[in-house]
Amino acid sequence: MVSQVHRFLHGRTLSTAEPVWYLTGNTNDIFFHDAYLGCLSLTGTIRHWTLEQDPEALVVVLTAEGELVPEANTLTDLLHSRRKPRAPQKIPAKVSEGVPDSQSPDRTAESTVEDLHSRTGSRRYADRLALLSSVFTRPRNRSIIAIVFGLPEQFERAASEKEESFELRDTVRALVQHAQDNIGSLLFLVDPRAELSARLLQSRSSITIDIPTPAPEEIEAALARISLRHDITMRRTNSIANYLAANGNLQSALSRIAWHIRSTRSIGMDTLLHLPEPDEVSVTSIFQELDSLVGLKDVKDHFHKLPDIARQRRTELRKRGKLPETTMHMVFKGSAGTGKTSVARIVARLFHALRILPTDAVTEILPIELVSKHANETAERMQNSLMKGRGGVILIDEAHQLMGNPQSEESIKALVTFAENHRNDTVIILAGYTELIDELMQVDEGLTRRFPTSLIFHDYNSEELCQVVYDMARAGGFTMSEDARAPLMRLLEDRSLDAGFGNAGGARNIWQQIRSAHASRHSTAPNVIEIADIPASITIDDTRVAQAEKALARYIGSNGLHEFLETQRILLANYRNSNQPRPWVDGMCFVGPPGTGKTSIARDVIAPYLYGIGLLDRPAAKLVTVDDLQTDYDSRAAERVRELFHAARGGVLVIEKVGSLPADNIYNAEAIRALTIEAANPENRRTLIILEGREDEIDGLISRHPGLESRFNEKIVFESMSAKSLLKIIRIRAQAEGCRLSEDFEQRLLTVAPIAKEVAGRNFGNARWAMDMYKQAKENMIVRTSSPSESASPVDNTCLIEQDLVAALRNEDPRLSGLLGPAPYASPETVSPAPLGAMTYPECIDRLQNAILPIVVAREDDYHDIDTYSLHVGTGFLVAASGLVATAAHVLLNAVRVTIDSEEGAEAKVLAVDEETDTALLHLPAEAVSGYKPLPLGQSRNVRTLSELLAVGYQSDWKPGEKPYTLQVQVSRNMWQKPSFEVDGNLDHGASGGPLIDPSQGAVIGLVSRGVGSTIKVIARIEQLRRLLEEQGHGNKQHEHGVVGTDPERGVQ
Repeated sequence: MVSQVHRFLHGRTLSTAEPVWYLTGNTNDIFFHDAYLGCLSLTGTIRHWTLEQDPEALVVVLTAEGELVPEANTLTDLLHSRRKPRAPQKIPAKVSEGVPDSQSPDRTAESTVEDLHSRTGSRRYADRLALLSSVFTRPRNRSIIAIVFGLPEQFERAASEKEESFELRDTVRALVQHAQDNIGSLLFLVDPRAELSARLLQSRSSITIDIPTPAPEEIEAALARISLRHDITMRRTNSIANYLAANGNLQSALSRIAWHIRSTRSIGMDTLLHLPEPDEVSVTSIFQELDSLVGLKDVKDHFHKLPDIARQRRTELRKRGKLPETTMHMVFKGSAGTGKTSVARIVARLFHALRILPTDAVTEILPIELVSKHANETAERMQNSLMKGRGGVILIDEAHQLMGNPQSEESIKALVTFAENHRNDTVIILAGYTELIDELMQVDEGLTRRFPTSLIFHDYNSEELCQVVYDMARAGGFTMSEDARAPLMRLLEDRSLDAGFGNAGGARNIWQQIRSAHASRHSTAPNVIEIADIPASITIDDTRVAQAEKALARYIGSNGLHEFLETQRILLANYRNSNQPRPWVDGMCFVGPPGTGKTSIARDVIAPYLYGIGLLDRPAAKLVTVDDLQTDYDSRAAERVRELFHAARGGVLVIEKVGSLPADNIYNAEAIRALTIEAANPENRRTLIILEGREDEIDGLISRHPGLESRFNEKIVFESMSAKSLLKIIRIRAQAEGCRLSEDFEQRLLTVAPIAKEVAGRNFGNARWAMDMYKQAKENMIVRTSSPSESASPVDNTCLIEQDLVAALRNEDPRLSGLLGPAPYASPETVSPAPLGAMTYPECIDRLQNAILPIVVAREDDYHDIDTYSLHVGTGFLVAASGLVATAAHVLLNAVRVTIDSEEGAEAKVLAVDEETDTALLHLPAEAVSGYKPLPLGQSRNVRTLSELLAVGYQSDWKPGEKPYTLQVQVSRNMWQKPSFEVDGNLDHGASGGPLIDPSQGAVIGLVSRGVGSTIKVIARIEQLRRLLEEQGHGNKQHEHGVVGTDPERGVQ
């Protein structure tokens, strides 16, 4: 009988077996049979199983090369002969105990020769299949057992020939069908890689068997047979069987044993595994090198346990024949210069010396170099790089680069798979910054399981950094004098807190400075580093200081700054003269109204000046607004604040309008707590944080969060500018651009500026207002002087006159219109009306209801035939009585027809579409909009956060005749330098393109663009629509409301 440990025939009989068998998996292996005390191939196994039950059966094999065993003539004779079948086949007296005979018919893919790819070979193969099929159709008094190899290869070759592929498919299907219908016969289809289509083999009476690799019990039985027959002594046969079962099939396992018994009559795990003893001399030397590294106590302690782990692994392998199910992969976390790469190279030699790894090679991989734009190529590159390092240590430095790109998932998946498959013969080390590595480990839970060991490489303290410098000096042939140690320690203590110091890398830079200083002076002791060679802890840059002072001189009203900067200069000079470390940089508050130069002074004066006197590490300023502290509706506020501080480290971090941060929001409170923590973080002691905003708001913020008071005790007040100061700003800018101001221009500005300040109140922009007025007046001058003149005298195109300023003032704030006289004539038919001034909510709602229209769009991708298509609804509003209608550009996406009110309504013509700003203009016949009133266009730049607006629009499932709905919304984010702002309100998709009116202006300030989350909507600024109108010739330059993106804080340049 077949062995009890057999893999796929045990328990089956010929009479009860399914007629069609589909064999996949380990079909090329050999199989141990305890009944015959030997091993057989797959064909031999099936043949013996068959003949044990029916000695009269005929076993036929079709090889991958198209050969039939027995020959085709035998089957042909069987088809046409009426004689009794030939005598039953006899079971050979001797069976193979090892690899099957080289002439065995189951030479599948490995033995397939090139004639498989020739048409002659394929034709012969197809003919043999047809012959087998015919044999199954003839009733016989003996069973036919057919074993077919090579079908996947035949289908692969026939794929290029459509007819041939169809013919082969039909032949196989016929063979399967005939085998089912012939009672007592069996068909075995062999497909190691399971490549055949399931539909091809579908059968009501078939079985699919995936032949596994041998179980340890089968290998142990085969080993016992070999041991008995060849008089071999095997120690721990069970362990040997377990090891061989985990490392290959039965054929390869017995081949390994056969190789060993040529030279020895006794086999144990040591013999089989070639387990060499650890190189104790090398281990001792490697530990001495590891221990010589500065610091890293926890890391050293971990690797000093490695010899014990190696002994446990060897013991486990001898006893059980397999290694423990644990992984040796690990994570190195820490800042740059803490020795991660050096340790990786040392421990690679340690792993090899302990005979844990076969080599001491270190393969370094940078993930950024593996990224490809093509699908699957990144994973392939990762796999190839990992395979190159197999057997040694693979160091993936800056491992966080595995995430953050479109191919992150595939590269991480390839890494996880390789780490799992090579957990015992390779060590993978992921190295990088602690916070970034922690973030990476959360990307895929498989990383945490495959890399369970995390070693933290702490930053060096001053003592350790000093030791690093001493070691470098000793390696260079120098000695350090006793009096040099104290100033060196002070220098390292100061520099170690600099942004990007780099631990050992920073110490190396300091050593290079010391060597340069030593080489540049004459010394009586050429190889001795003395106190004169140690650089001062505070360095100055006079050029930067001069540039900052020159920039400060261009600003108006900055007297308090001079005193502050001079105090800082004297303080730093005192620290430098006494060779003391730099003091902690305290935070500052810049308070005052908008447009008084707070932000630009921080950027152009404070940052370079404090760097120049040696207080800061960098002369750069990072400008953020209160909106940057807020997160998109989750609890990442603290993480966001840390990111901002890290980006600004060593320079100046300016947080604009921080006082306007709403106090009743949990995420905002978290952001302020994080701000307080980061301001007190020693890593940020070289970072100047400036809180900028109105004085009452900043004072309120600090009073609500007492932790800020001790860190922000310096306040610089920026006063509102006088009319004369504003005029001076404009004069300087005009002179710089080759323009001049007329007397009436200057007189009108001096008259109107105080009034504009009173009208605007807290929102008055000071220098920003002056620069906006100048820019708009200059554009008005260009338009005026470019028009044909009725006068014969030449027109001065460099002089700004009162008319230019008045037009700019009129558009800046509608409330000034009554002070400026009548507006220049403009046709009410083609230009939107002027803002109406403050309106009540009922007045706004009435005006909105009489101005908006439902936009009905038939889209190209909705057409099914000429008469059937679906409709989409958006919102538009009238901006001019001539029929100009505004809406959002995305409403018109793929439009083939646009109408209003209904599908049969008046058809609109698309005049202009700006996809970048999501604005669009339509034109309707005048009679179609005769019942509507155009909406005035206002300005959105100065609308404050939390301001209440009114929005109006239609539901997305709107039906003709349904009224629009009106909704009160609140401004949630308005960053003036961006082309859009955000409101909080549950607006329906059908409201896209609808207007938002500001009751305080009585004018539209934006239109609905898109959504963020469930309630937040992005609003396209009305200034974007105004530009689109003017580009189409509807209106003129004098109606423009400033340019989005100018610097609101810059003073005189």
